[in-house]
Amino acid sequence: MNKNLLIKQNRQLFDRLQISELSNKRLNDELQNLKKIITRLETEIENLKNLDEVNLEENLSLDNENIDVVSARVDNEAVLGEDIEYGSKIIGEIVIQAALTSNKIKEISHPNIKELVNLILGRTEVAKGEVLNIVSSEFSIDEKLQMMNDVKAQSFEYFESILKQ
Repeated sequence: MNKNLLIKQNRQLFDRLQISELSNKRLNDELQNLKKIITRLETEIENLKNLDEVNLEENLSLDNENIDVVSARVDNEAVLGEDIEYGSKIIGEIVIQAALTSNKIKEISHPNIKELVNLILGRTEVAKGEVLNIVSSEFSIDEKLQMMNDVKAQSFEYFESILKQ
């Protein structure tokens, strides 16, 4: 081999060695920092475990006293009124009809699909609000059911009018 070629190759190898050493140093520094972070996090986890054990013991004594109160609340929440159940059924039907109408608009490749879908979604949200207001009102159950049916009918008519556009 030529002497100049050997010198050039030696310099390239030396440069690669320097780069590798710098890279190793950087990675070792990063490794040390990560080890410190891991140690700190492990310490925090242990502290939280100890704190949780103390809180758990305190809460267990409180929970035993409040079991009857909690079970009474759960029992009360499990029973929904007829108007609430019917309202959620109406909302479900409106949402399904909105989705079906949106799909029909997509199928016909309407040029204003975004605007029409936004109108459908907007009407759906308005209908949900109207049903909530009806359920929260002081009307009789029969009046509430009729009002919710009216909201459903109006929503369905609105969806049909959008399809006709």
